[in-house]
Amino acid sequence: MDVHKTELPGSRVELKVQLAADEVDDAYAAVFQELSDRGGIPGFRPGKAPAAIIRRRVNEDTLQELAWMRLVEQHYPEIVETEELEPLTDPSFPDLESLDFGENRPVSFTVSMTVRPRPKIEQYKGLHVFKPSAEVTEKGIDEALEELREAAAEEVETERVEVAEGDIVTATLTVIGEEADEPLSEGEQEFAIGSGKYSPVIDAEMVGKKIGDTVNVEHTYPDDYDDADLAGKQVAICATIDQIMERRLPDLDDEFAKSQGDFESLAALREAVSEQIARQLEDRARQEVENNALTAILAGTQVDLPESLVDQIAAGGFDRFQQRLEAEGLSLEAFTEIAQVSEDDVRANERVRAEAALKLELTLAEIGRLEDMELTDDDLEAEIKRFAAVVGADEGFVRQALGVQDGLEEELRERALRNKIVGFIVDNSEVEEVAREDYEEIKQREREKLEERAKAVAEAEEAVSEETTEDNGGLQPEGDASAESATEKTDEQPASGEGDE
Repeated sequence: MDVHKTELPGSRVELKVQLAADEVDDAYAAVFQELSDRGGIPGFRPGKAPAAIIRRRVNEDTLQELAWMRLVEQHYPEIVETEELEPLTDPSFPDLESLDFGENRPVSFTVSMTVRPRPKIEQYKGLHVFKPSAEVTEKGIDEALEELREAAAEEVETERVEVAEGDIVTATLTVIGEEADEPLSEGEQEFAIGSGKYSPVIDAEMVGKKIGDTVNVEHTYPDDYDDADLAGKQVAICATIDQIMERRLPDLDDEFAKSQGDFESLAALREAVSEQIARQLEDRARQEVENNALTAILAGTQVDLPESLVDQIAAGGFDRFQQRLEAEGLSLEAFTEIAQVSEDDVRANERVRAEAALKLELTLAEIGRLEDMELTDDDLEAEIKRFAAVVGADEGFVRQALGVQDGLEEELRERALRNKIVGFIVDNSEVEEVAREDYEEIKQREREKLEERAKAVAEAEEAVSEETTEDNGGLQPEGDASAESATEKTDEQPASGEGDE
């Protein structure tokens, strides 16, 4: 058997197969033996009827079709294994009528299919990535305690007659358009004075005013404002103060600590808050490292995504989006009107999401293959513990659910393997910790560098593809450059654009 593979766009593969005459004859011989074993041929016991007798009793077209089916059954699995293919669709074979197929002569045919693509990964080890510091500061603890005080504050009537910062003011709010005879909107609204939540900042104008006073502010709403009746309009906003309530915060002492839970003193509450902040900061730092490492890897990765698979995932995402809307009592038509988008926009967004998710999935799977990673019982056990902690369930309950809830064990296995691969990437990265106040700026700068790198990689890949196509007389390249060789060639290069400076 001789096989010539041609890689086509969209992860399509075309295989030109040539089988020798003796391989064709073997398929015919197997058919004759199978028909003989079935019995029913007068004068012969099952398995004893010779091929010549069977040939006279069975239609030639039937023999040819059975032999062709046997030939495909015998050689297709071997072709897939030898060429290291992972078919995503059923193979497309030629019609038998189009082939010169029969005993005592070779046969050539072409089979095509969509296969699981092998991403070309520029680098996945030795990355230089950043993470925000997880150091707990006294300032951070103080701010967290202040938030607890704010949450425990009481609203009480005040003897003051003027509005002050921190008050809760109830006002009758009227919005009047430039040429409107009737108010565009009117109603009662609460204002947390000095909170910075309002646009325009009408609450700042209320400071120093009394009950019964009216504050007037002119404002122009942006063209893309959520309320279509107000979008793009210049209005006058009038707020008449009806009530002033003072927010009274509790003292930060041992009594306050006891009101927050099982804490004997303010020092105990402060220690618990510190531990909680530390966990949150560590979780965020770990998540940022993982995201930054994956972003760096994907920026240098090229993968020819199968259009049919992208379409399938995008369609599923669109259906789930509609289901979420319906669960919230909203139709797709109502959503598109509110969001000022079309159904095509929603579908296009789901397609972008599908492409990104599929590229990540394929890239992680390729890294797992390159590193020969396999899931162990310990890996699954760790994932069960993580899953139980996230959903707030007992670990024993989760283990019991594995045997009765369809798909749960497979889902946890997939998550466990993904986490193992991501953990390997992080463990093999150079992680630089930076101050939290500087992190977002550094992150944005690195993302811009990665975007430029991704663009350069894509352009280089396209140039190579065009050059190879010309060299092959217009045919697509054979794809002999594997992901392994691409990775090996970049082991000594700068780390994903993060250490290029």
